[in-house]
Amino acid sequence: ISDHPLNPIADYLRANTVPIARLSEPGGEIGDGSKVTIGGFITTINKRMDKNGRAWAIFGLEDLTGSTEVLAFAKSFEKCGDCIQ
Repeated sequence: ISDHPLNPIADYLRANTVPIARLSEPGGEIGDGSKVTIGGFITTINKRMDKNGRAWAIFGLEDLTGSTEVLAFAKSFEKCGDCIQ
């Protein structure tokens, strides 16, 4: 049995990101519209084009606590889309 691939950067993730599991805590302090930093590895990706022909993507992101679906709309995807392969 191997270690989780994020274990080598677990301390960094704890210090610099919000655990994915906290995003869905009922009654938690993270609400709709909150800005958070999450980190992990991409498990799935589906690149799309909007009606204006700009690229955007839906991708799965997993950390040590869980997983979530992330929507990277065109403006954000233009900034960081090259690093999502």
